[in-house]
Amino acid sequence: MNKAHLMTGYSNNRQQYDFYPTPRSAVIALMAKEIFTGKILEPSSGAGDISKILEEVYPEVLSYDIQEGCYGTGGTDFLLQTADFYNYPENIITNPPYRYATEFILHSKSIANHKIAMLLKLNALAGLDRYVRIWSDKAFPVKKIVVLVRRPDFSQKSSPTLEYCWIIWDRYYLGEPMVNWFNNH
Repeated sequence: MNKAHLMTGYSNNRQQYDFYPTPRSAVIALMAKEIFTGKILEPSSGAGDISKILEEVYPEVLSYDIQEGCYGTGGTDFLLQTADFYNYPENIITNPPYRYATEFILHSKSIANHKIAMLLKLNALAGLDRYVRIWSDKAFPVKKIVVLVRRPDFSQKSSPTLEYCWIIWDRYYLGEPMVNWFNNH
């Protein structure tokens, strides 16, 4: 792998299903900057890194993952389910598999009744296709972007090279998106 691949996050050696545990500090950043009410769905729960922290504060967190043996209910492909399957959750909070981030965002908008929060690479904000399909949407608009000041270390093996942010959509939000920063260490 060359230096350019490291800088962009490209790798031929990706984990199956893009499974990279979410650092606790990243979840704490979201909880410090946004409040959620109602049922929360975590559709890519993996080992429960997000769900377990949410459960410390929120009474109803539903955890699902495509893989068997995960935290919560396994064998559930989020992109194939409906709002009815999840009993119409108010919120979705997840660190989606990055190769399917656009699909996860669009599908989440058909499932969540109120808010969506996704941990994404900061460069996910760029691109004409994403702008047209996601960022310019006024029916389920972006409310807030929380930039993580320090790069989260997903691998715990090397120095992180990518910037991340939480992007929060709110079906009832009116106005331009707010940008916040969080010192996540």
